[in-house]
Amino acid sequence: PGGITASLADRFVAQLTPAAVEVLVVLCRHAPEVTYEELQADVQAQLGISRARLSGVLTSLAGARKRLPRDVDYPIERDKDLRRYRIEPVAAELLLAAVERARAAGLVAGRGSTDA
Repeated sequence: PGGITASLADRFVAQLTPAAVEVLVVLCRHAPEVTYEELQADVQAQLGISRARLSGVLTSLAGARKRLPRDVDYPIERDKDLRRYRIEPVAAELLLAAVERARAAGLVAGRGSTDA
């Protein structure tokens, strides 16, 4: 899964803002890939986050990447040419599980189960 482990997923999720966690959940649910337009539509419908705000949230997700160890591949890949995001399905499962653990521990407010 690109080198990400459950422990690294927990660390990654712990660094995110609540909005970034929710956008990450939407991204992971679309694994292995989602177009920019699908992501924008889902984030707007499910979270009420505008396109302009989504851009900032995605930037904060990319910033969190820098806090992962250098030898770990970032699990979310942006394909500018095809206008889509790709996420390794195994990494997506690890990240969704990390969100669930963070919510159970009260570290992140939840919008419901990530199992939906």
